[in-house]
Amino acid sequence: MRLREKKISEPSAPNSTPLLHSNLKSNIRTPLSRSNLGSAITTFFFAIGLIVIVAFASTLRNKNNKITPYELNNVLSIEAMINSEVSDETQNAVSTPNGLEIISTRSISDTISVSTESVDNLKKSRYEMSASKLERNTPISSELASNVITKPTYMEVPPDSPKGTCCSHHFLEIIKPFANETTVYLENERGFYSGFQNQMMAFTSFIIWTRKNNWGQTFIFKLRHKDTFGTNEMIPFTWLFDVEHWNSHYPALPRLVGYNSSIHKDFDGNKFKVPKENATAPFAFTTPQHRLFGQYMRYTNQRGPLAEPKGRHDADLLMKRGALRPNPELLEFIDSFLETLTKRGAGSYMTLHARIEPDMIKHPLCRDRKVTNLTKIFEDLENIFPDPPASHLFLPIGRRLMEEKLPEDDPHVTLVVENLAALNRAVKKGLWNGKVKCFEFGSDFLKDTKYARYSATTGAWVNFYLAIKSKLFVGTEISTWSHNVMETRFYRGNLENYKYLPTGIKKWTTEDMDNTDPFGC
Repeated sequence: MRLREKKISEPSAPNSTPLLHSNLKSNIRTPLSRSNLGSAITTFFFAIGLIVIVAFASTLRNKNNKITPYELNNVLSIEAMINSEVSDETQNAVSTPNGLEIISTRSISDTISVSTESVDNLKKSRYEMSASKLERNTPISSELASNVITKPTYMEVPPDSPKGTCCSHHFLEIIKPFANETTVYLENERGFYSGFQNQMMAFTSFIIWTRKNNWGQTFIFKLRHKDTFGTNEMIPFTWLFDVEHWNSHYPALPRLVGYNSSIHKDFDGNKFKVPKENATAPFAFTTPQHRLFGQYMRYTNQRGPLAEPKGRHDADLLMKRGALRPNPELLEFIDSFLETLTKRGAGSYMTLHARIEPDMIKHPLCRDRKVTNLTKIFEDLENIFPDPPASHLFLPIGRRLMEEKLPEDDPHVTLVVENLAALNRAVKKGLWNGKVKCFEFGSDFLKDTKYARYSATTGAWVNFYLAIKSKLFVGTEISTWSHNVMETRFYRGNLENYKYLPTGIKKWTTEDMDNTDPFGC
């Protein structure tokens, strides 16, 4: 409900005042008798009383008709809001390339004059809140109803942002918090960092904690992912994942919601009003990412505070089985790519995750299970499957790392050069004597899309999604990326998962398994 404008009219003098003035003039012209003198004195004090009452009423009215801040329909239109009260903590939020940033107005508790100068100053203070031209030109509207502040607020989705991101009316309806649910605030100023899979393992731990503590919703603007190995900027959760689809799994999963001052009374939209340990609306979750990652690793070994007797928490299984899927526009792009691919090649693809980049070659752990020669992996693949199981082979691989020039005295430089040559031959000529076409995806395929700005982490997410959707998967048990792909496919009921070892390619998942083996390298 918009705050309504109400004009303040100057208080008019009571009708008795002119009459008193006329009577006094008449009495002055007439000789005063004792009765006339008494009447004049009585009239005089009556008039004084009326004046005092009028002055008091005027003062009270001016106090109640205090001019409050204003409502921003957009950055070009600022209206002074009159005869309504707004909390000193009136705030707003805008969507930026780095996520939802909460922006606070200055505290306003005194009456604001309706002068051109004061309104101009208010305009200036709000313009200065935004750090970029994009933010200054972003329409913002307050959703103030009965002093309730909500964030984020409506704005048209910018043309360079994908579908399903902030802040259309439909989006705001999806993330509207429930008053009868508990909310948790994830203290995550850095966002989720490190490689994409490490980010998602920490995120999974957080989600499991929400289930164990019966927290039914969490702030969506606190979920951000680092574009690691790319721009290193923070990516809003909504750019990567389908929020509406996620929220449709409530109450099995916590809803992702915005801020509402009437529900989240211990929080002002930017910071807590009470010590975090005492906050309940929302609760504060302060476990850092490195501990969440460690808890996840112990959880998969059925140890630690998140351990489940049956092996996996229901929330984890829901995420692996599809509750966490790509942003709608990103998914359209993936589906379009796959449709074009399958039309060219009889309709199927398999995935090989060959972890043979220079950093893995140098990695000292699990050498007894490591294969670093790409040519050998290709040969083992053709030997285990004499008839190719699919028409295309997807190769999620770190080409950029392989193309970086190594020092001439690096002991692995020859192997790295040979691996890059083998990759180029496979992409150019295919495998199985050309019967199977090989393709890469990753960040380079996003350069002409809206996701070019966050191509590294988005590319890693797309690669993961393609791998779990493929007909067959071959990976390595010394990579968390491979292991998470295998796990996700297993819990979706796809057992066509294999691992390459120095002795050849072996089956990774079988029908007699209740759970997957934990990552152990």
